[in-house]
Amino acid sequence: MRSSPTNLTAHVSLVFRDVYLFDGTIEENVRIAAPDAAPGGLSTAADLPGLDRAIAELPDGWDTKVREGGARLSGGQRRLVSIARAPLKDAPILVLDEATAALGQENEVLFAEAVRTLADHKTLLVIAHRLSTVVRADQILVPEDGEITARGTHDDLVTVAGTYASFWRRWARAHRWRLEAARS
Repeated sequence: MRSSPTNLTAHVSLVFRDVYLFDGTIEENVRIAAPDAAPGGLSTAADLPGLDRAIAELPDGWDTKVREGGARLSGGQRRLVSIARAPLKDAPILVLDEATAALGQENEVLFAEAVRTLADHKTLLVIAHRLSTVVRADQILVPEDGEITARGTHDDLVTVAGTYASFWRRWARAHRWRLEAARS
């Protein structure tokens, strides 16, 4: 059975690195995923990624005007709006394209919690350079020069020589770096 592009997009939610929000309110930007969603569905969708906490800190809450491109929000807040669209749309497939890039630590934690919850009942396709993003994946594909050169779980891939194991060793060494005060 072939699927039309329109039918395919109904089954996929997308979260990109660079989130674009339209000139309007936070509520209008989340509702893009499902314009007829009930207020309860909107609230649940915002609760999942922690958007509800960000909204509570804004003077106008859901009615906060974000301006063109989401200029009044931080990058992390824009990403939370984007991830809140996924449960509201309720598509079975969620594509995260570099969605954790440039997130602050607090928003990355909220984002990771939301993704773990969504993974319980959605198929996730995660495109990432940040290794911490893919460690728990059921399957990791390693592309090189347009070809998939390795495939497996994190535990599989760190035990064999290859690009992934090399990246992981470098990440682990860098992760142990610490800045210390100069000694006099």
